[in-house]
Amino acid sequence: MISKTKVVVYGASGHTGQLVAGELVARGHEPLLAGRNHGALERVANGLKGVSSIAVAEVGDAKALHAILEGAGVLINCAGPHGDTSFPLALAAIDSGVHYLDTNAVEQVAAKRLFDDLSRAAVQAGIAIVPGMATFGGLGDLLASKVTRGLGPHATMTVAYIVDGWIPTRGSMMTASRAQGAPRLTFEASRFSEALEPARIKAFDFGHPIGERDVVENYPGVDVAMIPQHVLAEAVAVHMTLSTLQEFRAIDPVIAASTDAEARKMTDFAVLVEARRGNSIKRMIARGKDIYGFTATMMGTAIDHLANGPARAGVLSPAQLFDADTFLESLARQGLVLQDPTSDSY
Repeated sequence: MISKTKVVVYGASGHTGQLVAGELVARGHEPLLAGRNHGALERVANGLKGVSSIAVAEVGDAKALHAILEGAGVLINCAGPHGDTSFPLALAAIDSGVHYLDTNAVEQVAAKRLFDDLSRAAVQAGIAIVPGMATFGGLGDLLASKVTRGLGPHATMTVAYIVDGWIPTRGSMMTASRAQGAPRLTFEASRFSEALEPARIKAFDFGHPIGERDVVENYPGVDVAMIPQHVLAEAVAVHMTLSTLQEFRAIDPVIAASTDAEARKMTDFAVLVEARRGNSIKRMIARGKDIYGFTATMMGTAIDHLANGPARAGVLSPAQLFDADTFLESLARQGLVLQDPTSDSY
């Protein structure tokens, strides 16, 4: 169990970090706001009406990280790019005996590195390391656990995302820029591999009421790194609607950077997970609003669940650490709409 007063939010001055900090305060926690910029952290703390404290530490300064984690129960990493931050922060969490969760959505290799390199150390430390606790990644992973229950091994998994009205943050744009030309993680024939490959576009039917949309079928979602950790899948693919990516890339960075928090809330998203095994097809879809805000909702829900019961140890996907049914039910009470359509073709 963790103390309600011992939650560290690293990257708390960024858009998502601020939302996570606010969510924790609303739930009765008193987070420690951490990062690299004292002034920015101070502004966030003042906006939270003095219920939070602040601490400055560079990602590469292990001594400073250990100091801010002393006595903490969990470290939340909202600082991107996660290719730079997730491994050193997760390692500091292990050394300090602190649970670690991050908001990594599309940096697949960084997420898989945690599973590959830190699993044994996390088990020995008795703590949970959880990448991808976000609207992109975490929801797909939780839904995958639910739809594959009772289906048997060797299913082919598809996670398909659609977002309308997305105004990206500076951090999201930076991460997307770095991902251009980077190797993509694939999971096919029950094996992971990395390859440089161009975007592939195809039509995908989301079913009623969304219908058919063009998607980029090899979108770099961290779901690919997480779902095979607990589902005996033959293949895992992540799709993103082409219109979403076109809108994202068309936004002027200056306009995006000056957009206020209220305007960023005006997004609609849907996450569909499909499992196919032979002639059996199972689907589930989750729909909601405000992709950044819902990541904060997911993180706050995760902290509440950690506070109310023991956690498994190791590097774990969201669906490995939490019971998918219970967690999704909690999210449904907070605005997520879950649909369990009958199996159909697409």
